[in-house]
Amino acid sequence: MKTLLLISRGANDLGSNRTESDQIVNGLRRRGIPVRYILKEDEAHGFFKEENQFEFCLAMEEFLTEHLQ
Repeated sequence: MKTLLLISRGANDLGSNRTESDQIVNGLRRRGIPVRYILKEDEAHGFFKEENQFEFCLAMEEFLTEHLQ
């Protein structure tokens, strides 16, 4: 993988393993691939709390603005 990546997840998501997500992010970063990792300790699958939704949307906007020029 050579492209930049935005990953978001809730720490309490029972459908996927947080350790595996952390390993993927860390492995990509070690290879110099830019990764924006948004991890919410108080969410599961999807962001349902308004403040987390807002933060995710803001991060996505910043990410796209920076990388889609």
